[in-house]
Amino acid sequence: MNESIFGIILLLVLVGLGVYSYRGSNEAPVVAQKPSTPAPKSTKISRANLRKLTKAQLEEKGRELGIDVDRRLLKEKIVNEVFKAQ
Repeated sequence: MNESIFGIILLLVLVGLGVYSYRGSNEAPVVAQKPSTPAPKSTKISRANLRKLTKAQLEEKGRELGIDVDRRLLKEKIVNEVFKAQ
């Protein structure tokens, strides 16, 4: 008799936990909203500052600007391409 009462109580507890977790899953998750910040304006980099970059850095900068830079060219030609793409 005691075992059946214990079994019923255990079953009610498990069902109650299941209903609680199911009910909790329907709630919309709380998402923290970040304040919207305007996109940073791209400022032109001077030729002198571009000359300080390596060919690999110039290639990356060119990719950011949407151009394909050939690293086999002379550095000055790459600098000119990147500068014109700005």
